[in-house]
Amino acid sequence: MERVNGVVLMAVAMLATFWATGVDANSHGAPITSCSDMGAVHVVFASKDPATCPFGITFAQTEVMKGSKVNVTLSANVAQGEPQSRLPEVTGYFTGYLLMAFNAEDERNGPLGTFSGFNPQQGQHLDCWDIPMSALTHVNANFKPAIHTQWVPPEEFVGTVIFKATFTSNIATIWAAVPAHSNVTIKDDETTPATTPTTTPTTTPTTTPTTTTLAAPGRMSGSWMVVAFALVLAAMPFLPTL
Repeated sequence: MERVNGVVLMAVAMLATFWATGVDANSHGAPITSCSDMGAVHVVFASKDPATCPFGITFAQTEVMKGSKVNVTLSANVAQGEPQSRLPEVTGYFTGYLLMAFNAEDERNGPLGTFSGFNPQQGQHLDCWDIPMSALTHVNANFKPAIHTQWVPPEEFVGTVIFKATFTSNIATIWAAVPAHSNVTIKDDETTPATTPTTTPTTTPTTTPTTTTLAAPGRMSGSWMVVAFALVLAAMPFLPTL
């Protein structure tokens, strides 16, 4: 009898340890100790292969302009086959979660941006890596079909963002740091307009050619006739008398 009691006490202690360190901590959200590995390391229950997770992260858009919010949804991954090694639960629903975003160029710097626009009865902030509102986690162990939230990037951030989430379907089943199937790109909204060089057209002055009118062969122009007539009149006193 004492041996049975010892086994029971040990089991209770192990479960208490799990609750204190896992994402399902006291069913009131992930503890701050889960931030470093998103709850992947546990004393009692190890994280399952993320590739077998029946839940996933989706986005309304995978490309947004700098300063814009990203609509994020956590839900059942209908395209993913149900794992065979899961304990009894409600299919398509998860109980606990932890969501963070990272700069794709350097995840080691910790989570990026903040979360907003979620239902306070389904989620709460967690200040991971001492960064305010950098993570989102559950507030109870109720079965959840989906979680909707908005991610706000840093004001001047431009680049690629990786989203990761940890899901639990019961106290012993956890998928830690499951990456989204697609990344999100934050684009710079500053565009440089194409500049067309202004060319001043070169104006060529129009030259009117000078045209000299020549008398037709065999004829005298009117001006020459006048001159000839004047010469005749001047020579008349010298002409012999007929």
